Amino acid sequence: MLEDALINFYDNYGSDGSFPYAYGLRYDIDMSRPKNDRVYHMEIKERRSGKWVPIDMSKRYVVVVNSYIAEGRDGYTTLQEVQQQRGKGVDTYLDYAMSFAKYVQSINKQGKKVMRLPKEEHCIKSYKK
Repeated sequence: MLEDALINFYDNYGSDGSFPYAYGLRYDIDMSRPKNDRVYHMEIKERRSGKWVPIDMSKRYVVVVNSYIAEGRDGYTTLQEVQQQRGKGVDTYLDYAMSFAKYVQSINKQGKKVMRLPKEEHCIKSYKK
């Protein structure tokens, strides 16, 4: 899925919206490597422990995306293929932009500010051209 987005963004000169950003997932990118091998050293942040661990290819993970991406747009064709094979995922019917706005409002009411993610939480650990 991440490779799909890189191919769309870099190789097909697609939308910059397809650049693979994620939360709870981090990885290295090396654009000099062959297609479908440019994303590597993938780790996932365990929900319970908060520790970063390597992706376990024998496990299934829950992925949350907006409906636009889930339908395979912006180059995320693997998501579309998975839905065609396994059926559509669960639609929460949440307006993600409005949900974020409400979150910011609730944080502000508490006298807090929305902060940037700490560097160690960013999805891209390293990037090489």
